[in-house]
Amino acid sequence: MLRKDRRHRLLRARPVTTQSRGADSAVPSTFFAKSLFLARNPLATGVLFGREPVLEAHMLDTPELAGRWSAVPGDFFESAPAAGDLYILKHILHDWNDDECVRILRRCRAAMTAQSRILVAETIAPPANTPHYVWSLDLMMPAALTGRERTRDEFEQLFAAADLTLNRVQTTASYSSMAVMELVPRDVGSMRVEAGR
Repeated sequence: MLRKDRRHRLLRARPVTTQSRGADSAVPSTFFAKSLFLARNPLATGVLFGREPVLEAHMLDTPELAGRWSAVPGDFFESAPAAGDLYILKHILHDWNDDECVRILRRCRAAMTAQSRILVAETIAPPANTPHYVWSLDLMMPAALTGRERTRDEFEQLFAAADLTLNRVQTTASYSSMAVMELVPRDVGSMRVEAGR
């Protein structure tokens, strides 16, 4: 979970949370938090929330981050740290089936304030029958996990089922076509639509 000083312009005055699941997810998720938030926002602090084996594999013990983060054991199927500014789920949802994804997202939604955001970093699959490496990965997912790759429409259905609204999407230049999707509580998203009319 990342915390910040009230003077910092980029983050709000509540904790920011990084969620991570499983040893495979620990390395990219902690690297994402370190490189994107902690290293670039010197007043931010954070919490790495996950199961004990995940926490043991983190990459946050560096001199520049000393005293700025802590590890909190937990299970994102059961809860999420309360009142975070930002919850980060990187390569988490593609590991799980739709019902499990909605459960994870609902735990985050229950922990959020009206100002909180969730960043979901995943590959967004192109329309069916469009050549893309993600379809090969999609074929392998059921062999190891319950998850699959999803199109933007499929992601939006998951978000809506968890009372969340997709606020914006930032694409990346990575080979995997990873995108960062920003989610807000549904009532906040509705108010933005009304204000824009």
